[in-house]
Order: sequence, then C-alpha cells, then structure tokens
Amino acid sequence: MKLHPATIPLRSLGRAASLGFVCFLVGLFLSPGANASTALVVLWSSLGVCVALLYEGIRYFRVGYTLTPETLRITAGILSRRTREIPRHRIQSVDIHQSLFLRPAGLATIRVETAGGSHGPFTLEYVSMGEATRIRDWQCGVPERQCTTTVHGREQSSNAGHRGSATESETIFTLKRTELIAYSITSVGPGAVILCGIALSFISGRYPRGLVAPEVYQLGATLPKTIQTEVLVVAFLVTAWALSAGLHTVRFTGFRLTRSQDVLHYEHGLYGRYSGTIPLENLQRITIAEPIPLRWLGYGSLQLETAGSDGSQQATETHALTIPLASRKRIDVLLGKIAPLGGLDSESIESPPRRAKTRYILTYLVAAGLGLVVAFSLSVTTPVVRDWYALAPAVLIAPIAAHLKWSNRGYQLQRQYLLTRDGFWHRRTCLVPYQRIQSLAYTQRPLQRHHSLATLTADTASVSPAILTAYDVDAERGNEVCRRLERQMCGRSGTTEPSSTT
Repeated sequence: MKLHPATIPLRSLGRAASLGFVCFLVGLFLSPGANASTALVVLWSSLGVCVALLYEGIRYFRVGYTLTPETLRITAGILSRRTREIPRHRIQSVDIHQSLFLRPAGLATIRVETAGGSHGPFTLEYVSMGEATRIRDWQCGVPERQCTTTVHGREQSSNAGHRGSATESETIFTLKRTELIAYSITSVGPGAVILCGIALSFISGRYPRGLVAPEVYQLGATLPKTIQTEVLVVAFLVTAWALSAGLHTVRFTGFRLTRSQDVLHYEHGLYGRYSGTIPLENLQRITIAEPIPLRWLGYGSLQLETAGSDGSQQATETHALTIPLASRKRIDVLLGKIAPLGGLDSESIESPPRRAKTRYILTYLVAAGLGLVVAFSLSVTTPVVRDWYALAPAVLIAPIAAHLKWSNRGYQLQRQYLLTRDGFWHRRTCLVPYQRIQSLAYTQRPLQRHHSLATLTADTASVSPAILTAYDVDAERGNEVCRRLERQMCGRSGTTEPSSTT
C-alpha cells in the first residue's frame, strides 16, 4: 500500500524551499562576476527544486505498508531498505490528525503508538481519510481488514463495504458548550508566554511603535510613565488570555467520545480535526485532576493514559487522551461506562490514620518555629531582616495546612483497580489496573516507624509514576495491602513478602 499521491507535491513544497534556499546561497558564493551571477543563482536554485521533487518522487514509490490480519508491515528507505513489522496487539493507540490544510483534501496524518521498541511511535503522513479509518479499525480488531490492495479505487470500495458491517458505537461523552467555555477561560497556553515576553519589552522601555496605531500611542504617551507601563502590561496579558482561550476553544470544539465493544473512539477540533482510538485493554492509568478553584465548583478533568515499554519495563512513550473539563458527576458516570469501578466518593476512600495528621502538625510547627528562629537571628546579627515576627502567622496556619494535607490523601482497593489520591491545591485521583502494576515498594522512614506508618508505591509502565503512592497508611494494613496486590498481580495465592525500604 502506498501513501496518497498528493504526498509528492505537499512534501516537495517544504523540501524544495529549504533545498532551493541552500542552493541559492551556493550560487551566490560561486558567482564569478556581476554579469553571470543572476543566471548562475537561478540555475542553482532550480537545481535544488528539481532535486527536491525527484527525491520526493522516489521516496513515494519506496515507502509502503501492508496490513495482514495480525501485523502492520512498513517498508521505507531510498538507498538502504528497512522493513519494520509491528504486531497488532503491541499497538497502544492510533491517532488521526487532519490539519486545516489537509482536511479539505480528505487527507490525514496517522500516528501509531507502540508498546516497546527503541524506535517509538511512527507517523504516516498524507494518507487518505478512508485509509486512515481502515488502519484504525484494523487496530481495533474489526473484521474484514485483511485486504492488501494497492490500487486506491479498490481501497475505497473495501472501506465502503466495511462501514456497512462495522459494529455500532455508543456515544458515552460529549463536551458541553458551558464546559468548553469554562475550560477555555481558565487555561493559559504557550501563546500567553510569548505575549508576556512582548510585555516585558515594553517594561524595559523598548516600545515597538510600529506595531501600535499612532492614535493609541499618542493617547498612551499622555499618561504618567508608571501608569503607561501598567496599562501596557495589562493589555498584553489580556490579549494573551484571549488568544489562549480562542486556541483552546478551536482545539476542543466538538469533543466526542464513543465506545464500540472494548475500544474507545474520540474526535475533536473545529478546523484541524483530531481523532483516534484507545483499546480499553491497553489502559495504563486513569487520572482525575481537580485543581482549586474548579474543585470547589464541582469540576475536574479526566486523563486516560496508555504507555509503551521496552524490555526493562521502563516507559518509552506515553499517549494520553484528556477530557479537558467536566462536572464530577459526569466524570463518575463516564468512568462507570469505561471500567467496572466501585464508589469514588470521599467516604469510600481510606484516609491515613489520625496519628498521621498529628505527625503533619508537628512537622509543620517545627518548620515554622525554625523559620522564626532563623529570622530572629538574622534580624539581630544583620540589617537584612527587620520584621522577623512577620512569620508568626505560620504557626497558626500549620495545623490548618496539616489537616488539609491529611484529608486529601488516601487510597482504595477496587475490584480491579488500585486507587490513590493526593494533593490539596491540585488534587489528583489515580486508578491503575492491578495487571498494570510492575512492582511494589513498602517504605518506612524514621518518623513513620515511630508512628507505625508506611508508604506504599506502585510502579507502572508509565512516565510519571510518582502519584501512584499511598502515603502514611497503617503499617500492618500496608503489609496486608501489599500481599493482596501481589496476589492480584501474580494471579496466585502464594507470594513473597513485599520489599521494605528504609
């Protein structure tokens, strides 16, 4: 199977521009004189464009792929040929992206995430949308995907026949307009950072007058210098926020999540369209993020994560589908449709013992006291610190902070998932299937041993496993949980004792 014929002109545009510019510089350097310089420069530039077109033409005929019932075989290379075979069960997800320029032409870019290997994911550019859908359905195990046609007309007829026999899908989540607006106005993208840099240039006194209308600049010039700076900074921050909100709105418009048997399908985007699949058997982790103040309003975000791993069980790539914002009630309903879960309410989650809160209070009080002692010593010996007593409120805040830390921590053993929760300002609730746990760590630090507490950490084939931690559980209960998790991981009753780290 070949890429779409439009690959040649589309890829040639960028390559011809870069190679033609290099040849243009070479022509300038080799020009013998003013009379011959123009013709020689044009000759070298034309040569660069022709080489780019020839290269992309040869590349088009040398790159191909074949779908068999169980593998995806990719062949590439102009001088040296390389063939790569990927088993279907090793593919974690298939993403389809239609940019603003490719969507009218019916073309798409496919990104295939694999579980393991040193090459990581691979990308097929400029594939017809029908062929992209065919590859996605093949990865999901949909029948009638054993065709290895090489003619684009036969591809289309096969795709049409397949759509009629495809299994029906159920829409399990759609992003509401109010949720999209709330997410857009509460999120800041990279564009804000760029505009803030421009605002800093204003503060430093380098006013780009050419970018500002004369009337606006003259109006601003009548204001005092300090007010001018403040007005310009606020104006650019508001512009950055508006730009970020617009980008998020365009990206997540039309967000829809459907389920067909044991496969999730998602799509979103107003101009550029994003779509893909995640087989439920490949889920590595489910994360619910609830930052303040959205948590107080009953909102949060949901992330479904898959990850590839190499032979050493270390994560190589991570693919995550994020539902940007939804009410907690809708998230709980969605989780019930994705995975068999028990209750996720606060009462069903096992919090650390109350003696753990006592330890937090003592730790925070000691830290606040040491801060006061250091501040007082500096105020006596140096003129750097004067109002050392300004840190005194920290002593009163310590018990409140300790209680908030204790109340937002906990864990729960579901029927098929381990659940952990942590964080006050940005609370994260994480669910991991038992079969995805790679190793367990049972840790007791000196203060934890004194209070008969322990920390349990479950490591998975994921990039950021730190949140899979149950802090300050009862020591005996921790050993019992470790033994139960090991039985779930190994699928047998007889297991060894968990490892202990001090």
